[in-house]
Amino acid sequence: MEEDEDMWKRVWYMRAPTKIKMFLWRCLHEIIPVNRVLTHRHMPVDPICPLCGLAEETPSHMLLNCVRASKVWVLSPLQVRPELVETRIMEEALDEFNLFLQATKTNQSCSQRAILESRPLWVPPDPGVLKINVDGVFAARTRKGGVGVVLHDFEGKILGATAVPMHE
Repeated sequence: MEEDEDMWKRVWYMRAPTKIKMFLWRCLHEIIPVNRVLTHRHMPVDPICPLCGLAEETPSHMLLNCVRASKVWVLSPLQVRPELVETRIMEEALDEFNLFLQATKTNQSCSQRAILESRPLWVPPDPGVLKINVDGVFAARTRKGGVGVVLHDFEGKILGATAVPMHE
């Protein structure tokens, strides 16, 4: 439990933009819509990572363990080595938190339950058309940034992706 508390403190007190801290918090709580989370929410998706096909797509897999993620980290100016990041503690904490959430949901009365329909946020292009999603970031203080690009087909299959650091 002490390790979990230390992890939360490290996230909240790190010197990073709030949106980065919120993203990490969501990863640690398995709130981001990776395939394993969507499967647990009864959405009809395969829990296996669509990029590598080697493991369930969890936040830690998506960010650190996937061979595609490793390639992005190699290109990153941050010099992060995912193979050195300990994910076991994070995954154990997430599993315990998820068990707690399931237990509290089970103990609620039926009148308090609500069935929520969820819609995918990403909309595929028309058949035969490709879709490019682009995101970027720029830190004015350091005058550095980066751009990420993902190319999808009409079935949602990722055809290619890249991340490019940018600086003066």
